[in-house]
Amino acid sequence: MRDVHEALVVNGDPEDPEVAEFRQAWGAPLRSPGELEPASTLAVAPEDRESTQEKLRHASPDWNVTFNAINDLVCLLDRDGTILQSNEGMTKHLGLPKDQVIGRKCYEVMHGSGTFFESCPYQRMLASGRRESAELTLNDRFYRVTADPVFDENDGISGAVHVIRDITDYRRASLLLEERLRFENLLADLSATFVNAPMERLDEMIDGSLKVLVEFLGNDRSTIVEFTEDKTHVFVTHSCAVPAETVRTR
Repeated sequence: MRDVHEALVVNGDPEDPEVAEFRQAWGAPLRSPGELEPASTLAVAPEDRESTQEKLRHASPDWNVTFNAINDLVCLLDRDGTILQSNEGMTKHLGLPKDQVIGRKCYEVMHGSGTFFESCPYQRMLASGRRESAELTLNDRFYRVTADPVFDENDGISGAVHVIRDITDYRRASLLLEERLRFENLLADLSATFVNAPMERLDEMIDGSLKVLVEFLGNDRSTIVEFTEDKTHVFVTHSCAVPAETVRTR
């Protein structure tokens, strides 16, 4: 697709509105016919030129369809954070019509604030001149926010492509995995403490292990019971409970 755009920038009629629009979008100067490169240098056959121009007539609507089909929240920002363009994913997420999104500051529509938040990736991108990202939590959901710089003809930053991706499922799965690994490591450590442990200290060590489990799992109580030989009764051998005042304040 870029080859098609480049062909338009070089070969298209500068008086054609479509050509002017694509050249402006791709940052190419608007050349007069006298400034175009010689046809002998370009070596573009008439039938190829017609094919290219036909493809370009369909390129803009195709691009809009692609842009709006992206599930991520995507917008183009001016240097001061003004939203110049956004896809349907963003307007749907915000619950706002497009005309109430375009022209407003990104922090107004995204955070309901009057300025950029601390560690904003867009602000960091303006300082670094390269892609910056951050992970945010909003209403119990996790988002990965990235800002990629857009450069003008003088290599100055004129704005950014701002992408917000919902990574809630990924983060929750990662947190569950991390918690499982921590629990498995805890059990391994507790088991290791009983290796070659003296008999006179077993009860003390069991009580200590139950306390660790209660704190780790966030439970109110942890208990070990033992069945009688006939399996008709059980009796408590060890137990650890969170103090009553702690339970009430949790």
